[in-house]
Amino acid sequence: MSTLPNETPHRGLERVLAALLHYGTAAACVAISIGLVMQWLGARGQGVINAGIAAFILLPVLRLVCMWIAFVRARDFRFAFITALVLTIMTVACVLGVLFSAHGH
Repeated sequence: MSTLPNETPHRGLERVLAALLHYGTAAACVAISIGLVMQWLGARGQGVINAGIAAFILLPVLRLVCMWIAFVRARDFRFAFITALVLTIMTVACVLGVLFSAHGH
C-alpha cells in the first residue's frame, strides 16, 4: 500500500486528535465564558468555570488515551508502550502533587 506524499501512516489519528483538541478547547472556552457571565449576573458560576479549566487540563490526557488506543489497534506496540509510559508518568506526577499538597496544608 503506497502513501501519497502528504499522507502519513497515522493520518486518521492526526485528524481525530485535531478534532478532539479543537472541539475540546471550544467546549472549555464556552464553559468558562458561561461561568463568567453567570458570576457577572450574580449567580454562582465558579463550578462552571472550574469545569472549563478541568477540561483544559484533561485534554492532553484524553489525547494520550486516544493515541494509545489507536497504536494498540494498529499493533504499533512500540508507540503504544511509549504512550503508556507518558500516561504513567503523568499519573504518578498528579498523585504525588495531590499527596504533597495535602500534607502542605
